[in-house]
Amino acid sequence: MWYLLAADRTRLPGAPGRSRLTENDGHLPLAKACGTLPAMPPAPRRPNTSSLPTVQALLDQGEVTRGFTVKPRGGHLILGRVDEAGLDPRFRLTPLEGSRYGLSLYDRNRWDPLPYEGTLNEMVDVINNDLGAWATEWPEPPS
Repeated sequence: MWYLLAADRTRLPGAPGRSRLTENDGHLPLAKACGTLPAMPPAPRRPNTSSLPTVQALLDQGEVTRGFTVKPRGGHLILGRVDEAGLDPRFRLTPLEGSRYGLSLYDRNRWDPLPYEGTLNEMVDVINNDLGAWATEWPEPPS
């Protein structure tokens, strides 16, 4: 059986002017012939929430992050404050290899990755020290 790519469907197999690169005679699966990425394990169905109590305790110990909440979403940990309008996300911790996390800042309805990677303790320290301006509570508007 021959598999053809859309570009070569106008000519019969073996016809002059036809590229052999787009043909597959069934000996080599088409999926193996295409792409260069290795096979990935399936994503976990439920996010790992075992680190939530640890993160919440670390946030409560920090001066700037006191009052932050942690919500798991899509495999990430979303850190933010809750006000009358609901959750106000500020930071996102993305699990990396081992017990390391990457840090992103929520700005204008999108996540901007920051050049910080480390353990949960290190990431909370970075938020409290280097990124305190984004973590503090917003002032109430004058009435």
